[in-house]
Amino acid sequence: MKKHLSLLTAALLISHNSYADVGIGVTASTVGAGLEVSYGFSDYWSARLGGLVGDIDIDFSGEDNNGIEGDELTYDANIEFRNAYLFADWHPRGKVFRLTAGTVINNTKARIVTRCEENSPIPNTTNCEFGNSRFSSAVLGDVITNISFDPLSPYIGLGWGYNNRGGFNFSADLGIAYVGDADVKMRSTGTCNDNEQCRQGIKDEQKEVKNELEDYRFLPLALISLNYQF
Repeated sequence: MKKHLSLLTAALLISHNSYADVGIGVTASTVGAGLEVSYGFSDYWSARLGGLVGDIDIDFSGEDNNGIEGDELTYDANIEFRNAYLFADWHPRGKVFRLTAGTVINNTKARIVTRCEENSPIPNTTNCEFGNSRFSSAVLGDVITNISFDPLSPYIGLGWGYNNRGGFNFSADLGIAYVGDADVKMRSTGTCNDNEQCRQGIKDEQKEVKNELEDYRFLPLALISLNYQF
């Protein structure tokens, strides 16, 4: 991402009449902070390339399939955002208001380590619901879940910002990116792979985690930037 920003900055700075149109700034957003480079083609059109780095915590549990509340595995997900974006802006009247469309280059991912900690009626043992069955902590071991998303996410939004006024300027954006369905890969460090029922449990639990993440397919984005236009 840093390489892409450096290349675009260099290209803009050596381009025809670039010092009247190039902007460089810092950005804060609902998913992290980063840097942005912009280029104004005219009063009506501009383009932006930026990068955002941040984290979001999402906690959820597996589905209750056996009627025993509280025996499901709990997932504490720290979603890492290491993303770039490429936006095209249209200023309908050549003023500060703009409509934006573009792509988020999506490197969002998470790695979750979960362990069964539910007490069992049998002394000195623990059992947890996993998929549609129950297994002991010895069988499950550490349940390691890796989550990723599609590499390209379309974005639409609206905002306010100058693309042809020199000096320091503030800008703001409100929009939404479609990150798609999560890709969920799960494995166990216990003896689960030696148990056909437990192997099926991994497949069932993967589906449950994927279903839990469906609410995050559409990611709202709010950004505010301070930039300097040459």
